Amino acid sequence: MITLSQKSKIQKLILAVALLELFIGLSHLGYAYYAKFTWEYDEFLYDWDDVGGNYGVFWLFWGILTLLYSFGEVNKIKIPVLLLLSVPLFMGGIGVLALADRLFGQLKFDVFTIFALLYSLLFFESLIVIVFLWKSS
Repeated sequence: MITLSQKSKIQKLILAVALLELFIGLSHLGYAYYAKFTWEYDEFLYDWDDVGGNYGVFWLFWGILTLLYSFGEVNKIKIPVLLLLSVPLFMGGIGVLALADRLFGQLKFDVFTIFALLYSLLFFESLIVIVFLWKSS
């Protein structure tokens, strides 16, 4: 088993991005199951996607893919890692905009504000990894 102290700083940051993606995926799935089992869930009105189930599955699989890349030699595979991090960077950017709209518009704290916070954290974390990859070349 590879210990965390033997990994480079970029690998540790990619591992942190992967763990955050896995957490976001599990949070979306948890909320989708909460909505399905506790609300008056009408299958004709609400679909699995309406409560975030598809986001949960996507981020879970994307987090696993990022986790697999974190165990490789990142300095040798920079282009695939940059492509891998472009999705969380894009979705995180949308999350930052949604969080700004939520904070400066109607300040209503609900579950979507929590997801916007998680996506904003994902944006800045992915941005830090991309800057470290760029500086290491």
